[in-house]
Amino acid sequence: MSHFRRIVCASDFSIALRRAFMTAVMMAKANRAALTIAHVIAPIGALVPEQYIDSSTLG
Repeated sequence: MSHFRRIVCASDFSIALRRAFMTAVMMAKANRAALTIAHVIAPIGALVPEQYIDSSTLG
C-alpha cells in the first residue's frame, strides 16, 4: 500500500463534494498525512486576454 505524506482536497463547499472530502479525511488519518483543503471558486475574470477588465474599461 502506498503511503501519502500530503493530501490536497479542492473544495467548493457543495453537497456533491462531501464524499470526496470524507475520503480525503479518512486517507489522511490512515496515512498520518497532512490534509490541505483548497477552496475553489469559479473565475470572475475573462477567459481570453481581449476580455480583461481594467480601469479604462470600467470608466
